[in-house]
Amino acid sequence: NQKFNQVYTNWLLKSQILLIERIVYQGEPTIERKVIKWLLFMAKYYGNKQQDVITIDIPLTHELIAEFVHATRESVGVVMRKLEQAKLITSKNKLITINDFKKFAAQLDT
Repeated sequence: NQKFNQVYTNWLLKSQILLIERIVYQGEPTIERKVIKWLLFMAKYYGNKQQDVITIDIPLTHELIAEFVHATRESVGVVMRKLEQAKLITSKNKLITINDFKKFAAQLDT
């Protein structure tokens, strides 16, 4: 069935892309870089973009983020507080907003 093959191929390609992106953020050398890369990943696939501001539409806890980046909840909390203090992100009701996407992504250049 040609329609089934097309749907299956699209699903398979999307799964492969997600796997590659997961390998990329897992390969980052520090927890801070892993969290930033993971938040960029989430913004890309689950973000609601309004100009250069992106709100991730899935409620996220520090514990959930820690599970994805293979870190402790406490270390993720430290990174998230640092990002909030730098005004790169805001968090309200477990929804994370990246306040300036370009500035946030530039954190990986340092």
